[in-house]
Amino acid sequence: MKEVVIKIIKVLRQSIITGTLVLIPAVTSIFILYKLFIWLDSVLPTALNLDLPAGTGILAILIITFVTGILARHYLGKQIINMVTNFIAHIPVVSKVYMTVQQIVDLISQPKMKAFSKVVLIEYPRKGVWVLGFVTSYETPEISETVGEKMVCVYVPTAPNPISGFTMYLPQSEIRDVNISPEIAVKAIVSMGMVSSAKANGKNESKKMPTFSEWLKSKLTKE
Repeated sequence: MKEVVIKIIKVLRQSIITGTLVLIPAVTSIFILYKLFIWLDSVLPTALNLDLPAGTGILAILIITFVTGILARHYLGKQIINMVTNFIAHIPVVSKVYMTVQQIVDLISQPKMKAFSKVVLIEYPRKGVWVLGFVTSYETPEISETVGEKMVCVYVPTAPNPISGFTMYLPQSEIRDVNISPEIAVKAIVSMGMVSSAKANGKNESKKMPTFSEWLKSKLTKE
């Protein structure tokens, strides 16, 4: 009974931490936009010397977003946006919030993620015990140079919540390729091993499963 309670507490703690990390950038962005709406609603009528209706701030934000989108599609506009981004990245505190939000947006907006496309097995936490992992990068020059051999970055998810886990750098020689799709690997983790093969019931279940990239994006979007 005690072990069950400990496991429940562990799952709750991991879920709360994960939810907090996902929500902080989203809530921060909403708060900033709300304050911006209020500020524009109060400033625009005075600046233009006009009696503007409430909600003008929202219209102004939409216009600014539209113009930014047009600029982002052209070379000169991209250079301007890069300059603004670099400027924000050097502002203390603000840069941390901005970069976190930017990374979440980049993750969700990518049509296909090359990361998490390769399923591997690694020995963890001890020899003879194998866990599923996802190769996130083969390009680790600084770490490989420091260690003195080719290192690969592997994300090892925890069950039953694969959005939490460990990021590990392992020698390529210690990684075993496994012939299962990322979708089946996710299903194995979520089901805690009850489903770990695409050949279950003689059917290819991977056709019914969303890709790991789609699953991760949906979790982040829902949060």
